[in-house]
Amino acid sequence: MPKWIDRTGQKYGMLTLVEYLGERKWRCKCDCGNECVRLGRNLYDNSHCGCQLQKRNKEAGIKRTTHGGSRTKLYKRWTAMHQRCENPKNDAYHNYGGRGISVCDEWSEFAPFRDWSLANGYKDGLTIDRIDVNGNYEPSNCRWTTYSVQLANRRPYRRNDMRKPVEAIDHDGNVVKRFDSIGDAVAWSGCKSSKGSGITEVLHGRQSMAYGYGWRFVDAEA
Repeated sequence: MPKWIDRTGQKYGMLTLVEYLGERKWRCKCDCGNECVRLGRNLYDNSHCGCQLQKRNKEAGIKRTTHGGSRTKLYKRWTAMHQRCENPKNDAYHNYGGRGISVCDEWSEFAPFRDWSLANGYKDGLTIDRIDVNGNYEPSNCRWTTYSVQLANRRPYRRNDMRKPVEAIDHDGNVVKRFDSIGDAVAWSGCKSSKGSGITEVLHGRQSMAYGYGWRFVDAEA
């Protein structure tokens, strides 16, 4: 096993490493004053907390409204992707931006993302999936696939998981409901036993949806 190197104080783009949080995660301080969490392998010479994306979007506001796709489902998926990676108030942020997952600079504007999607099999009904669940949203790590394939790309259910929090997600990967345990989710569903609940079937990987949602653990590396 390679020797661990303390990189505290090192700078990557606009981010300075402040504290190692374990599991390859670093708390970072951006030149703009904001703090964020990034995986060590996702730090580059042009890294930032997301402030530069917001700045570019503001400067290109007129351009973003004239690309002809702002009312499409693909545009909504692009927006949702950025929200869960960059907006701490987003319900799914803890599973994305909070884990150091970010969107590549190339996809800071919708047009390049749209062009890549159309060239790589996008069609309505598919969802964007990161091949490496610990990697970023970038062309080399993403694919358009079915919802069931995406749900399969997460850690499996284990016997000691009954008391762990779970969440329901829609077809775009957005969190719509969160429960403190599988038992609470089952009680919400109206089922009297977790063994007969479709929720546990989804967590086991035996079916893709239950009660109109996909299901995963809150701590799942989604």
